[in-house]
Amino acid sequence: MGYESGWPDLFIAAPRGSFHGLFIELKRDGASPFKKTGELRADKHINKQADVLTRLRVAGYAAEFAVGFDAAKRLIDDYMNQGLGTAKAGK
Repeated sequence: MGYESGWPDLFIAAPRGSFHGLFIELKRDGASPFKKTGELRADKHINKQADVLTRLRVAGYAAEFAVGFDAAKRLIDDYMNQGLGTAKAGK
């Protein structure tokens, strides 16, 4: 895939379960990429980031948005302890 615009902020290079590693696109508290309905916001940059996360998932990585420190920590803890990497952090 290579580095490109929209590439996630954080990568944990530790395989867990069926995942090769964990990618996280970090968002500050109060800046969720999702509407209250759970639908992705209509923003070109956010949609690009979501597309990259989807392609990483298809390639065998856990890849999620995390809104705020607590959500990112929870996502990392879940991934490292159980290899889940599937909890949607910060929705």
